[in-house]
Amino acid sequence: MPAFKVVNNIHEIALNHRWVPATKFNSKDRVVDEKGDKVSSDYKGRRYRIIEKRERTFSTFERMRRGLMGILEVVSTLCLALFSKSVRNLFTKSKENMRFAVLEEQTRFKLEEGRVIYLEPKLLFEGTKISEDQELNIAVVRRDGKQKLIPVTNAKFGREYKIYEGSVREALLKIAQQEPHYCFSFDRHYGSPIGHFLKHANNSTLTEEEFFKFILEKDEAGTPRICTLNSASTLEALDIIKEKNLPINLNDKTSEGKTLFTLWAGKGNADITRLMLELDPSVIDQAQGQINSAFVEAALNGSKEEADLLLDAMGKKGIILSPEEVWIRRAFQNDSSFSEEEFINLEEELKIKVFFVANAFANEDIVKKLKPLGMDTVPLFWPGPSILANNMDIITTKNIVEGFLKGLRKGGLLLTAEEFNKLDKSKYISKIDQIGRIQGKNFIENLVQENGLKYIKVPKKIAVINEGVKSISFSVASSLELIPQEDQLTIYAERVKPVSRKLSLEEAIEFMIILEKTGYNDFFGRNFFFAEDGIYFIDTEYKDFVPTRPQWGSIKTIKNLVDPKDAEEFLAEYEKRKEAYDKEKESREAQQKKYRAAFENPYTRLTTGYAGHGFAFQLCSLA
Repeated sequence: MPAFKVVNNIHEIALNHRWVPATKFNSKDRVVDEKGDKVSSDYKGRRYRIIEKRERTFSTFERMRRGLMGILEVVSTLCLALFSKSVRNLFTKSKENMRFAVLEEQTRFKLEEGRVIYLEPKLLFEGTKISEDQELNIAVVRRDGKQKLIPVTNAKFGREYKIYEGSVREALLKIAQQEPHYCFSFDRHYGSPIGHFLKHANNSTLTEEEFFKFILEKDEAGTPRICTLNSASTLEALDIIKEKNLPINLNDKTSEGKTLFTLWAGKGNADITRLMLELDPSVIDQAQGQINSAFVEAALNGSKEEADLLLDAMGKKGIILSPEEVWIRRAFQNDSSFSEEEFINLEEELKIKVFFVANAFANEDIVKKLKPLGMDTVPLFWPGPSILANNMDIITTKNIVEGFLKGLRKGGLLLTAEEFNKLDKSKYISKIDQIGRIQGKNFIENLVQENGLKYIKVPKKIAVINEGVKSISFSVASSLELIPQEDQLTIYAERVKPVSRKLSLEEAIEFMIILEKTGYNDFFGRNFFFAEDGIYFIDTEYKDFVPTRPQWGSIKTIKNLVDPKDAEEFLAEYEKRKEAYDKEKESREAQQKKYRAAFENPYTRLTTGYAGHGFAFQLCSLA
């Protein structure tokens, strides 16, 4: 029998890396006694529930030792030992197993005093807020040897639970209405709660038929309850309705006059839209004459699959497109069969949307045609390491990224694996694939040059194309950082030998200036080295630069790095620079206001549209 150990929870399982989760674990949830032996349902002693099984493969030495022990047993008993399973295991068993269990306690109720559950039960979901200080959840409660699902409420982070006063179906509905957030608890269900609850082994209070009858009815405000579900729950509910062939009226309206279709179509969830069209193809009629076109919304959201679904459905029903839909379809399908005059005569708002959609779907023919027609704008850069601007069209971005890579290649900073292998690799350290570190390095070096700094340096950084890769691809993050496709690049930084010394006053002042100008904010770990020839920025990660928010508190601590006799003079220079920075507050705020105003219309922020697009470059084209 495998070894057996009692723990309080799964986090207490602490074994070395040779112990891994068992490939076969059929005893999960088995109830055993304190020795690990299985017990019956009427067992009165302490009960333990197995939660994990780990296994470890015997080493070669261990297998040899076990085999030798087996031989000795067989020889000494004239082969009678072979009738013993434990002896046979010495020859055949290749792994050692260990089971872990937790003490199982009944959940105690105190029904007389406010119906309180005093012991914290096992909760199914992350829960939903139902008042300022109360959360609702479904608990697995053990009572008299049986487990039940019971809705409970508690104060957030509290350990005292009360039985929910409403019905189980109301509790499940409320949880299904809240948009799910990241689940921090490994033992709770994430996503739609509907199927998880209805199919739960301990659900004996609510049937699928009862719940769906409930959510397809209208609430007190006259809104079909299905129209109040979150996206994950709506998708699962429609899946079940289709699978079970349940009747649903997709023309039912909410108290605000919306239907399930007009609530979800165009919002970027193609699966929900597809299911509604499959359940009732005539539902597409609701798209006609809407103030906000579902197709236009889908295109602006960058949802190609949903936009195609809606266009196809409208085409099959012979729905006439509005002028806005006609222009968005042209941008979406890269259809440039229109005159320059037609586009110029459009309202400005529609021009911006058309140009945004053309960029979002990387339709360069349309982009090229529209740029000379008033859509080619001056890039609005924000201080930082980015080489891009939010209002750059996709062609400009592609050209700039290509120029950046060509510059690296020309400078010997973009190498093939074969080229890098010719260097002394002991002089470099791997920085994974963040090419943003090179952008950060360039940002520092530009500021060093602009401010005439002599002692601030950055180690050489090289981008190495992994072996066998013939082209490299990048996407643009919301921060405008370039993100390479996985397993294509490795960034290497030149090693720097640090020395232990004090900074000179001149070095300290330059250090202060560069930290102010870059807004560098990662002061954890060894991100700066003091070398014989100056101060080296070791970590130049893209995200660590915020020039509009210098870390003055951290900058002030540089006084501890200089000779005590220079500290007072350094602090005087610090106060002088900080005072000058504070005086420019109004100017900075005006600059920020002007920048935000330029993007008040979200569709002028072109990079958000093509953020997921991959820019691919053949290595041979970068020479």
